[in-house]
Amino acid sequence: GSAKKQYLALVFGHPEHDEWSCTAVLGRDPHDPKGFKERVVTSVEEGLVASEMLEGKASNKAKGKACETKFSVVARGMLTLKGKFF
Repeated sequence: GSAKKQYLALVFGHPEHDEWSCTAVLGRDPHDPKGFKERVVTSVEEGLVASEMLEGKASNKAKGKACETKFSVVARGMLTLKGKFF
């Protein structure tokens, strides 16, 4: 099956386009001992290494699954942040 998620983010900088998409392969993070975190798998070899590091736990998911993320700008403007960190 497929999952559909929606997020709202505040972006620092100026995206070049109002809409764009990104395709990547997501797989399990081999450094997460519980095997819940995911990350971009940049190669088949990396996915296989992750699968081995997870010792067979969710090995197919470690190899990765193709995903597409769509982005759209809902508003543009200026924001002034004040405080000890800015």
